[in-house]
Amino acid sequence: MIEINKITAQMHEHVMKIKQYEGEELYTNSRLLVEGVIEIYKKYNFSDPGLGYDVYNIEAEASGQDLIFFKDSSPQTSQKKFIIKDKSDFEKLKHIEMGKDGRMSFVTDALKIYKEKYGSTPPLQFCAPFSLAVAIYGYEKLVTDMYTKPDFIHELMNIITKNIIIPWIDYQKSIIPNWEVALGADALASPPNLTLDLLEEFVVPYLLKIKDKCGDKVGVVNWWGESYVKDMDRFLALKHKVSPNNSILRVQDPDLEDIDLKMITNFAQKNKMDLTFGIGAKILSSGSVEDIEERVEKYVTHGSEVDNFTLYLCNISKDTPAKNIYAAINTARSLIDAK
Repeated sequence: MIEINKITAQMHEHVMKIKQYEGEELYTNSRLLVEGVIEIYKKYNFSDPGLGYDVYNIEAEASGQDLIFFKDSSPQTSQKKFIIKDKSDFEKLKHIEMGKDGRMSFVTDALKIYKEKYGSTPPLQFCAPFSLAVAIYGYEKLVTDMYTKPDFIHELMNIITKNIIIPWIDYQKSIIPNWEVALGADALASPPNLTLDLLEEFVVPYLLKIKDKCGDKVGVVNWWGESYVKDMDRFLALKHKVSPNNSILRVQDPDLEDIDLKMITNFAQKNKMDLTFGIGAKILSSGSVEDIEERVEKYVTHGSEVDNFTLYLCNISKDTPAKNIYAAINTARSLIDAK
């Protein structure tokens, strides 16, 4: 018998379809957001409501980075003008008032409302140091300076980690004292955006500092890029090192289409990790029902070799057809009783 523990998703953008909200309304009103994700959870029979929001923007906006709202999708920080240009701007990052600046209260209110409405502890979330540096300094300049001005970048990463991210996680912990996990958003650090050498020098040390200060239940799970690395063992070892409690492994599309899934399940079993396979947003929004069913069957069949397996729908956007979401969930659930 195939056993599957959870079917979950990043579902906050789909709230705009279900509730007919526009982006600025949804991403500034905590109650609308929480009630929307709970409605989606019930409508499609997910395992739990996936409390998500535009995690990458919160600390950047609180630091002073301009934010752009969109009608049909989550907001983004402006990439035309960055608040950090040189060392003289570092002072801007040292005086954020946790829980008050930007939309930090939008997040903490959502945590409290979720706990009130759903009755369980929501995951805490934060933007990881590298991805926050991209938002306030720019990706191209950041990666170039990793090679040409490494000391400058290390100083920036240290300030981000010490003065913004650790205090922000601690503040959220004070709101939800019985928290269970804190997940850092860091997809921008994934290969091929960074080499494994750059990951080890400029990304991993700061995530480990956060884990040291905030607890081992803090970590990052959303690096992708397995299909781009030459040394899969090294990359998986890094993912193991930075995950919460060193116990959660997520691998998702597009990588799952091109890699040996048995290697992934073996790694998870060997290291006693919970495993998540993620179905990509592209196939969910524009694929056929038949293609979605076929992919779900493949991922669930392989993933369920691990004791604690989750099927994750990476993003259900406003435009994702309901029939595609039902196809993914119903196929997964039908496999639970398969012989």
